[in-house]
Amino acid sequence: MRKFLIPRQWILQDWETNAGQPDIRLFLAWFRAAQWAYRHWGVLGRLVYSPYTLISSTFLGIEVPVSCTIGPRLRMYHKVGIVIHGECTIGSDCQIRHAVTLGSKFDRKTGAIVFPTVGDHVDLGGGCALLGGIHVGDHAEIGAHAVVTKSVPPTAVVVGNPGRVIRIGGADSNPAGILADSSPAGLSLVAARPNPKATQRQAAATARRRARRPRTPEAAITGAGHLVRQGLNRSASGQDEHATTVNASD
Repeated sequence: MRKFLIPRQWILQDWETNAGQPDIRLFLAWFRAAQWAYRHWGVLGRLVYSPYTLISSTFLGIEVPVSCTIGPRLRMYHKVGIVIHGECTIGSDCQIRHAVTLGSKFDRKTGAIVFPTVGDHVDLGGGCALLGGIHVGDHAEIGAHAVVTKSVPPTAVVVGNPGRVIRIGGADSNPAGILADSSPAGLSLVAARPNPKATQRQAAATARRRARRPRTPEAAITGAGHLVRQGLNRSASGQDEHATTVNASD
């Protein structure tokens, strides 16, 4: 009979993390119970995890298979639309929001189906997708609607489609002039290269803005005085030329 007992700490390992959300608490407790039955009860476990799989995917709109591995203290803000591949591994103390997808992909090089793995303390934004045999490092943050197809280093922040790293570590950990780029080994940071054409365009735009800038009264007076001085100089030079011409004719 002890074989068919589910430890209380196993069922409630996500309970405290989701305080204030009774629906998510009950769903995760049901998931943990079905997962225990799948792993320990053999054929009889189908009586528990089969209804869970059917109801959660058909009526609740969430696919968290009992075959996947999820660490303790999982935090769900919204459970609708979450899809996790059955072979995925998620670490402890992770956060998942609505419409998150952890999907598999066919690897043409190896001819196998590969799927993502997620480290500890990872924050997955709403609508993001992790696809293929990638690994997301510990303490990484994936932005909303980001599509990640390459591995993410620890403490990195990834945004966009395709996903790119905009920061590694804290907000002040990267010096200015560092941009995100992709590499075959995963998403990494590379030094920014100067673009001469972009610099020229920026300088031209600055000059145009300065030319359109309204002039102050002092600048207008100074400009007018400069024009008057130019006119007087031209008049004086014209008179000198006239006098020279008259003298020459005499």
